[in-house]
Amino acid sequence: MRIELDTDDLDVACRALTDAYEGLRLAVAGDCHRLRLVRGRLGPVELRRTTFTMAVTGEGQPICRLGFARLRRGSVAHAEGGGFTGHEAGDVFLIAQPDEPYKVMADAPDVETVFIDQALLAEVSDSRSSCKPEPVRFTGRLPVSRRAAGLWRNAHAHVRDIVVDQSAADQPLLAGAAVRMLAATALSVFPNTGLRQPTVVDSRDAHSAALARALLFVDDNAHRDISEADIAGAARVSIRSLRLAFERHPGVTVADHLRRVRLALAHRDLSAADPTVTTVAAIAARWGFADEHKFDLLHRMAYGVAPDAVIPHD
Repeated sequence: MRIELDTDDLDVACRALTDAYEGLRLAVAGDCHRLRLVRGRLGPVELRRTTFTMAVTGEGQPICRLGFARLRRGSVAHAEGGGFTGHEAGDVFLIAQPDEPYKVMADAPDVETVFIDQALLAEVSDSRSSCKPEPVRFTGRLPVSRRAAGLWRNAHAHVRDIVVDQSAADQPLLAGAAVRMLAATALSVFPNTGLRQPTVVDSRDAHSAALARALLFVDDNAHRDISEADIAGAARVSIRSLRLAFERHPGVTVADHLRRVRLALAHRDLSAADPTVTTVAAIAARWGFADEHKFDLLHRMAYGVAPDAVIPHD
């Protein structure tokens, strides 16, 4: 994340907001006009934190991406059904549909926003594999429950931490897994039209030959930033069929199997590591494990020893 702007010049602030929010038209009230804009990107996901002291009414054209917000301070209200729906500090909500104009009122907000490309949501939701693929559409602005809102805050914080830590952001496996996790969280947190249950065709296609193709692809490509969509494509089935095949045998999720394969590869690298130049954290990150403590636990469960005990020290 980098600070793009920190100013109390109203004209500069308005131009920055107009540029950042795709032609947003503004009306500003109040005497204090300070604006701070911070931005970061991780592949198809953009993170922003916008903090300003004035009261603003804004109207904008479609932003062509899904935008999700977490309000840290102040208030925000968006136009809906002839009126306005308000949000308070701590709330998370969908900003607008990507194909619809929007109107908001904000009073001294500090708001964190995540923009997700629709292609990523289509990949994660498996909508591209349907007979008549259509973009996933969100049918409500608010999370389905308070617990779901907490899941979004945690997922957002995880991705934000990776964006802040440039060394982590530069690790393809970490970055790829993080953005797909965030998209999947959006689909589980906010009501949408994505198909969740497998169809009859999905069940029929979840056979042993598809599973064998998937397992071979994972073994050959675990070093790459591969997704469920990539694995399903190699197995020549939908993501839902792929998940069913793994549930039936070997009885784990696709993500769990990929993690096991990468854990074995990380163990191999630990066994061959030079302790003077390589750390456990570096190897864990290389293989997509963002949390060193969780990596330690997984390694102990699989191999009976801590990761640093595997590194040759003589």
